[in-house]
Amino acid sequence: MTMMKLIRIKSTSKVTLGLLDNNWWTVEKPWVDLNDDGIGDENQSCIAAGVYTVKRHVSPAHGDCFEIQNVVGRTHILFHVANWARDVKGCIGPGTGIVLRNDMVSHSRNAMDEMLDTLPDEFELEIVNAF
Repeated sequence: MTMMKLIRIKSTSKVTLGLLDNNWWTVEKPWVDLNDDGIGDENQSCIAAGVYTVKRHVSPAHGDCFEIQNVVGRTHILFHVANWARDVKGCIGPGTGIVLRNDMVSHSRNAMDEMLDTLPDEFELEIVNAF
């Protein structure tokens, strides 16, 4: 099975930014774990670093996308179109570029289309924190 790697390169109190397989930039919520259970707070936090299975998915809200499977304590974690951390609730937004001064990714629709066109329907994803 294809293995993709998401390297998170920046995390602040407002955003987490990363690079997916040296092809796409990513935007997520920051890590928030108020009850200190290691899961991250639903709708407020990015998911924990680790290895996940990802499958192509059709979301009622986001259309064609990818769903990250078996995230402990979380459901409906997707890769979907999003340029800003405020556009996601624990999901991951891809972009073809990054604007560090604004803590955002650019051209998210283009990146999502590229992912849907080039990635297999199922793959493994390793998320690594490098900050």
